[in-house]
Amino acid sequence: MPFVAVTITSPAGAYLSTVTAFTGSASAMNETSPVTGNQVAIQELTGNLYFDGAAFASASEVWLGASGLSTWSYNASTVPFAAGVQYKVKARSRDVNSFLTPLPYPNASFRLDQVAPSVYLSTPLAGSTVYALTEIEGTAADTGGAGLGAVELYVRRGADGKWWNFSSDSWGDIPVASAAATGAAWAFAPGAGLRGGLAHNQQYFVTALSKDAALPPNTSVFGAEGSTFTWVDTVPPDAVTAFAPS
Repeated sequence: MPFVAVTITSPAGAYLSTVTAFTGSASAMNETSPVTGNQVAIQELTGNLYFDGAAFASASEVWLGASGLSTWSYNASTVPFAAGVQYKVKARSRDVNSFLTPLPYPNASFRLDQVAPSVYLSTPLAGSTVYALTEIEGTAADTGGAGLGAVELYVRRGADGKWWNFSSDSWGDIPVASAAATGAAWAFAPGAGLRGGLAHNQQYFVTALSKDAALPPNTSVFGAEGSTFTWVDTVPPDAVTAFAPS
C-alpha cells in the first residue's frame, strides 16, 4: 500500500527558547499519489492534553492543518506554551488517495526555556593592575533547564573603544568573541596575540557573555558583567643581537 512519508525538522532540540513554527517535509511513495495535506497534533505531557486551536483542553488528538505540501509549516506563535512543561509534536500527511502516514507518527518533544543564564567574572579583578594576563576566569549558572552552553569573552581597549578580534588577532570596531569556555567554573587562557596587543599603562575592559543550551540560546546581557583593568608591561624587549652601522 502506498503511503506518505513525513518528517519533522523543527523542533530539533530538547529545550527551545522561542517557538514560532513547526516545520517538516513530506514525500509520496510514487508520482501518481501526490501529497495533498499535512497536519500536526500538539500535546502537553503533564496532563496529556492536546491543543485544540485555542488551549490545551482536549483529551483526544486534535489534528491541525499545516501550510505547504512537500515542505510544510505550522504557525505555533500563538500556542500557549508554558516554561518547563514538556510538549510533544506529532505529524502526519495525506495523499490524493486519502492514505495517511502509517503509525507510529513521527514526533518530537521539547520544553520551553526562556531563562537567561548568569555569568560572573572574577579574574582579572575590577580596578586591578595586571602584570601577566595568563588567565581570565569566573563562574556561570543556568536555572532554566537547558543547562549551560558556553561562555564567550570580549576585550575592549579603553583609549579608543576598539574591540579585540580573537579571530584575526587585531583591534577593530566590531566585538569578536574568544573561543568558548565551558563549565560552571570556567577559565580561558589568552593567546600571545592578545597579550602582545596590550599597551603599557593602558586600561582595558574584559566582559563575559554566557549562553545556555536552548535553541536558539538564551544569553546573559552583553557588557553587563566584566572588569576594567590596567595593563603594565614588565617584560623588556629582546636584546639587540646584531648591529650594522649605516
